[in-house]
Amino acid sequence: MDYIYYDHSYRIRCNKKVMIVDRMGILGTGAGAITAAVTAGGLTAAGAPLIAGGAAIGLAAGTVTGSGLNTALKFKRLVQHVLNIAYS
Repeated sequence: MDYIYYDHSYRIRCNKKVMIVDRMGILGTGAGAITAAVTAGGLTAAGAPLIAGGAAIGLAAGTVTGSGLNTALKFKRLVQHVLNIAYS
């Protein structure tokens, strides 16, 4: 029964679209945390909640951006396919 979970997790982990969303989420988290740290005035105990909030906002923004990027790439491939059919 364990092989089913391994197979499913492997297919998810090696999926190109899932990897794009994951990487954009990680980049967004880092960017949000750094931006919040800079605007909060540094890494202080008082700024920690702001940094955590910035990281959370960055994670959400990165995930949405990754999803949008996947949609844009899919739309681009669709347009290329339609143009190839039209001109062939």
